[in-house]
Amino acid sequence: NGALGRGSGEQLAIDDRGLSFDAIEFETAVREGRLSEAIHLYRGPFAQNLTGAGTAEFDRWVETERIRLDRLAEVALRRYTAECESKGRWGEMCVAAMRLTDMTPLDEEAHLRLMRGLWLHGDPTAALKHYETAKRQLREELPGPSDRLDDLADRIRSAPSANPLAARVAEHETPF
Repeated sequence: NGALGRGSGEQLAIDDRGLSFDAIEFETAVREGRLSEAIHLYRGPFAQNLTGAGTAEFDRWVETERIRLDRLAEVALRRYTAECESKGRWGEMCVAAMRLTDMTPLDEEAHLRLMRGLWLHGDPTAALKHYETAKRQLREELPGPSDRLDDLADRIRSAPSANPLAARVAEHETPF
């Protein structure tokens, strides 16, 4: 009476009553827009320890799922950083952007998000330190960063102690 049983032929059957699967919960959370929950459920590449554990067909399936779920995690992290930025949740934005830059180290947009998050969170020094790291990474592997990365670094240098949120609020007319 276990969760694992024999299927037909060489197949195994899983009685999933009472079981939960992180990958399925992750996909559901992303689909339903519960991005915070989704990124907490995503803990890295799918079935990382199963490589070479089965037939060539099984290994191809695992690799396909791994790539699909990694891409979905990237999408979720991008959406979540944008959501956090729009709601002024700078700390959460930084954590998600750090995960995104770890997953996609050659993605300039991910680096921009992290720099913006650190700056908006009140740590321009960390934002500029990340700028140097990102610039070096991008130069080593690509032709180099675009002007957008340099422009943001210049903006941070010109207003390191300014509260960018207050400046954004001041741009809009308020009734008070």
